[in-house]
Amino acid sequence: MQDRNYLNKESDVGKLTAELVAAGLVFNSRFFGATYVSGSVATIVYVADDFSQEEGTTCDAVVTAHVALTVAEAKTKKNAAIDQRTKGIISLGISYDDHVFSMEESDQLNYISLCLACMADQLAFPAEVRDLSDQPYSLADADAFYAFFFSGLGYVQAVLAGGRAIKDQVNACDTIECVNSIVDPR
Repeated sequence: MQDRNYLNKESDVGKLTAELVAAGLVFNSRFFGATYVSGSVATIVYVADDFSQEEGTTCDAVVTAHVALTVAEAKTKKNAAIDQRTKGIISLGISYDDHVFSMEESDQLNYISLCLACMADQLAFPAEVRDLSDQPYSLADADAFYAFFFSGLGYVQAVLAGGRAIKDQVNACDTIECVNSIVDPR
């Protein structure tokens, strides 16, 4: 087996492998895979020792034309990372009256159910909710519940709005360099 080295060539290894196979190189027979070494910015393609000149020309052409990420793919990847960060921030919970309460989706649904029951005068007070350390927290009446509920709702909405604002910056980019320059400061 031999290496074909392409310096200063960034690659998405999975995508490049598919492109090489689509160009006619036979995987695990004439062509054995590719690696991207980010530290030295090099793509390495592993090929058979008797790789023909024609196969070499094909390989060179595919690697030269290969684009690791399109702008659209870079935006999708960056936006997914922002969504993941948003979800992580929400999962930390909200501090309320010296307690930290979960704001995971399932807990948000439970709080909404309690809110609907409260609005229908079907919630008995004092009502109890539990914080992240499983300690009880008592809500004396509807006003106390609404203050608690809308604090949590406001927290989630603020975190989501922060993520959307950063994604708007990403979506406004027209180059990969612009996408890469957007930082999620949260």
